[in-house]
Formats: sequence, structure tokens, C-alpha cells
Amino acid sequence: MTMQVDAVGLRSKARLGIRVAGWLAVLTVVEYFVAVGLDSPLVWLLPLAAAKGWLIMRYFMHVNEVFEGGH
Repeated sequence: MTMQVDAVGLRSKARLGIRVAGWLAVLTVVEYFVAVGLDSPLVWLLPLAAAKGWLIMRYFMHVNEVFEGGH
């Protein structure tokens, strides 16, 4: 029983990781087109970079667990 629950949890986390990686890819493509298409893209690129940084810190580096006492 425990092994089955762990396998389901692992599959769920893997799907979440793939979804987050997909969002990072979408944001990267948007960043590229903003950087290439605009003369002064800094104002538009900063929020995109912040969003990507938040996704990475939240889902891949698990920073939220540090502040919640998980580690």
C-alpha cells in the first residue's frame, strides 16, 4: 500500500515538473520575441525574468519549504 501511494505521488510531482518546465519554455519564447521585436525591451523583460525566477525557486529549488520549516 505504501509503495503505491509513493508511486502516485511521484507521478504527480513529475507531471508538475513537466508542466512548470513547459511554462518556462513558453516564457522563454515570449522573452525572445519581446527582445527581438522591441527597441527598448527592458520594461517588458523584467517581469518575465521575475516570473521565471519565481517558478524556478518555487518548484525546482523548493525555497518555500525553507521558510515553512520543511527543511
